[in-house]
Amino acid sequence: MPLTVSFADDALLLHLNAGWMRPRGAPGRATWCIGGEYAFAPRWSVSLESYGSHRRPPTRQAGLRYALVEGRLDLDASVAKTPGAAHQLALGMTWALPRLLY
Repeated sequence: MPLTVSFADDALLLHLNAGWMRPRGAPGRATWCIGGEYAFAPRWSVSLESYGSHRRPPTRQAGLRYALVEGRLDLDASVAKTPGAAHQLALGMTWALPRLLY
């Protein structure tokens, strides 16, 4: 169940998420996430996030996003850390299709 709350004319977004997962052959467990995004300059934003599931250590993540084409094409990089595991680096691209297609 996701929820996003906007502040400062969408420059600051707070994301909350609660859910449930049941891996095959394992008992179900609650999941959660809290995160935020801040647009600090035209085309640039940063994000912080923490997520996990019941009785598991949380993962924390920080990222940077640049809009190549505002509202259509973004590039992003993030680093995540879960206690007891190596850092994970992710590089990505988000392409938003025109509203006509969905």
